[in-house]
Amino acid sequence: MIKPSRWFFPLSAAVLSALTWFPGMAQAQVRVGPMLIQSQAQRGQAQSVIQITNLGNEPYRARVYASPFTYDDEGFKVVDASASDLTPYLLYAPREVLIEPGQTQQVRLVARLLPSADAGEYRAVIFTEELRAAAPTADSTATSATTAQVRIVPRIGVVMFVRQGDARSAIAATAARVDAARQTIALSVNNQGNASARAITRWALSQNGASVQSGEVSETTIIAGEQRNIRINYGANGQALRPGAYVLSGELTSGDGTIPFSLNVTIP
Repeated sequence: MIKPSRWFFPLSAAVLSALTWFPGMAQAQVRVGPMLIQSQAQRGQAQSVIQITNLGNEPYRARVYASPFTYDDEGFKVVDASASDLTPYLLYAPREVLIEPGQTQQVRLVARLLPSADAGEYRAVIFTEELRAAAPTADSTATSATTAQVRIVPRIGVVMFVRQGDARSAIAATAARVDAARQTIALSVNNQGNASARAITRWALSQNGASVQSGEVSETTIIAGEQRNIRINYGANGQALRPGAYVLSGELTSGDGTIPFSLNVTIP
């Protein structure tokens, strides 16, 4: 299990939000964690806890709800339906919280998978979305445009992965495509397993047996049964590479092991 302290962060780092115009309203400050939950179901059940802390000076009211999600080349994406949707099997409470300043509220999660559920991974994102009072009327908001402020009404998502039975990722780098204008390489990684991988990519570019550049890409999620491009920026250090044939080699490291790769690329 990931240590919760690693995944706690203040509201200023929230990744999902909606914008609404309101004049002069203070913004709540909260932290939510852990941001990532990974569990192995035992006898069809997995449990966890989300902690929501109000760091502001006003009461914080929010609703809690779950949705299926995936990752594609653009990153995290909420979807309407998924074959790996955990939400039909997920119980969580409370579904609405009211937290006083300086206080913490726990949301308990219980995933109960059916005995007939296929082995593999099930996933959901659990959102905490702030609730505000109804918008002021037109008369009460008759202020000049210069005094209006943008209020961010955030929803913070905790992603939950539950593995049922024999569930493992099976990732492999299959191709590499160079974008010379952006000085990047798109490393195509397939996951033929029945569980997602969170892979760290360590890479090196070599020519005629001599290493010319190397680097590391932080954890990237490759969803079970899907393909994803991992972006390698070979121009990050400002060093231009001469056109020619190179070898891109390295390894993909996830909780299911380390997979080496070696692919030919051409810098045009």
